[in-house]
Amino acid sequence: MNARVLRSVFHPTDFYGGDEAAFEHALQIALAAQGDLDLFHVDSSKEEFDWSLFPSVRSTLERWGHLPPGAHHPDIAALGLNVRKIHHPAAPVLATIQAHLAANTPDLVVIATHQRTGLDRWLHQALSEPVARTTTAPTLFVPRRVLGFVSPETGRVRIRTVLIPIDHSPDARPAVDMAAALLRTLGVVDAHFLLLHVGPEGVAPRLNVSDESGWTHETETWEGPVVEHILASAEANDADLIVMAKRGQRTPLDALRGSTTERIVRSARCPVLVVPTPAA
Repeated sequence: MNARVLRSVFHPTDFYGGDEAAFEHALQIALAAQGDLDLFHVDSSKEEFDWSLFPSVRSTLERWGHLPPGAHHPDIAALGLNVRKIHHPAAPVLATIQAHLAANTPDLVVIATHQRTGLDRWLHQALSEPVARTTTAPTLFVPRRVLGFVSPETGRVRIRTVLIPIDHSPDARPAVDMAAALLRTLGVVDAHFLLLHVGPEGVAPRLNVSDESGWTHETETWEGPVVEHILASAEANDADLIVMAKRGQRTPLDALRGSTTERIVRSARCPVLVVPTPAA
């Protein structure tokens, strides 16, 4: 049994409204892991930097009941949580984030996504997808208009159903293992893993999920359009998390429309965990 847990979380923030859910997911995962949380912001402005713009770890932990009102930074460390707020005065933003991740690979990247599509996607600089495309770290996308599996009021985690599309290529085993590591880190003891194969039933890969008490799994097969079936299954099964194995873009059509994984990220109504697969 793979008993991996997560220890380090990286969360880039742009200080615009709507990133709160992604920050709360990053914080809760790092807190549950008693690990490291790096909050990262890139700003090329020559004005004096205002550190108070970073999301407030202390006030969030107070709201969740982990700290008393008026707590100080040593109280955060006493929870086993190591927080670094990193302001990088450089540009361009994407290249700076990618360079940092290349030099400091975390166990998990947590990032907010606008879920833009069509012309709107081309008119606005995309950051979340290129970050996930180039890093070797798994990336958790939290849509800006979705609450996700971490309660903003209490910090409690609710993950009952995990949907994992599976195929022979890319290999889905890293995605299954990473899903187990995330739930293990968060202390989830009652979860159902739905392994979804879009294609003929007879060729579906045979995969098992970690046999931890309270975890169950089943394999389901559908035939038809891949993206549409994954999204429909997530909706029908009230999935709290989708976990996708990632492979590189391979065709000019992928570059134009986005890979299957990126199309799921843009449309899913729950967080999506994207897991790199080893090169063949």
